[in-house]
Amino acid sequence: MRTSLLPIFILFVFWIIQSNCNNQLPKSSDKPVIHLDTVLIQRYVIPSSIRAIEAVDDQTCWYAGSKGKYGFTTDGGDSWNIDSLVHPEHGPLHFRSIAVTKDAVHILSIGSPALLYRSTDMGANWNLVYQENDSLAFYDAMTFWDDKNGIAMGDPT
Repeated sequence: MRTSLLPIFILFVFWIIQSNCNNQLPKSSDKPVIHLDTVLIQRYVIPSSIRAIEAVDDQTCWYAGSKGKYGFTTDGGDSWNIDSLVHPEHGPLHFRSIAVTKDAVHILSIGSPALLYRSTDMGANWNLVYQENDSLAFYDAMTFWDDKNGIAMGDPT
């Protein structure tokens, strides 16, 4: 008896969902629907797995990824500045997080040692500002709420 009611119950649930969705659709008297312009997707071949990206404004965007690669655009993607950061002892770094403040850009590597670099000149020079040597360190995310204070988060240890 229960199994014979199951299809009826499922149909009833779908009918309720459809009724609720139809009630939320805009009516002809509501504001007009806004149509977006066509989006242009550009393809850039970078020998890196990009794992961190931050859009600063409609013209500026930074990224960082594997093999120490990072880059940015300040002209809405028409041109890109692409470079890499290599640690003298550990070679190319693998980045998982990037944060941009008014005065600086910060990129954070995974693994041990976990390294946080800061640049105040659009990536021309990088300063190591934090290092964690714990063998279990694996940072995934970072954000700053002003030019001097931020937080980084990683996998639990």
